[in-house]
Amino acid sequence: MILKFAVREFLEEREFANLSPHTLKNYKRILSSFESYCITDEGISNVKDISRGTVKGFLSFCRGDLGNSP
Repeated sequence: MILKFAVREFLEEREFANLSPHTLKNYKRILSSFESYCITDEGISNVKDISRGTVKGFLSFCRGDLGNSP
C-alpha cells in the first residue's frame, strides 16, 4: 500500500473513532513528518518497505534534527 494512502486511511479511521480534535491534529503532524522522512530521506513510498530501522531512524531524526525529547 502506498504510504500516503495508508496515512490517510489511518487518520480517517481515527476520525470515525471520534478522537478529540487535538489528538487528530497531533496524529496528522507526526504522520506528516514521518511520511516526509520516509519519502525524502529514505526513498520509501510503500508501507511494506518500512522496517524497524526506518522507524528508529525517524525517531533519531526527531531527537537530533528537530530537538524533540525522548
